[in-house]
Amino acid sequence: MSDTGPTMRVSLEGHIDLRSVTGFLERWPDGVTAGSRVLVDAAGVSACDSSFVALLIEWLRRARRCGATLEIARLPQQALALAQLYGVDALLPLAPESAGT
Repeated sequence: MSDTGPTMRVSLEGHIDLRSVTGFLERWPDGVTAGSRVLVDAAGVSACDSSFVALLIEWLRRARRCGATLEIARLPQQALALAQLYGVDALLPLAPESAGT
């Protein structure tokens, strides 16, 4: 991950599903620019569906579009299993200690 810009932390919690994902989309941090690092802490996610995986992929796209990096920490096993089922797990930039916590 890049150390040239600021690190912006986004902590997620609760249920992330089709009904709630729009509110989480709006939590993308302001001020992400080239060289920034966005660290998504997913430890507080208690339940999710494929909408959560789609949210992470959308945030990854946003980061790449502006030249920032994204890292996902403490991804719940349920989310990792969904990403594997859909064949997109290799796209998710997981923090080393986050392989399905």
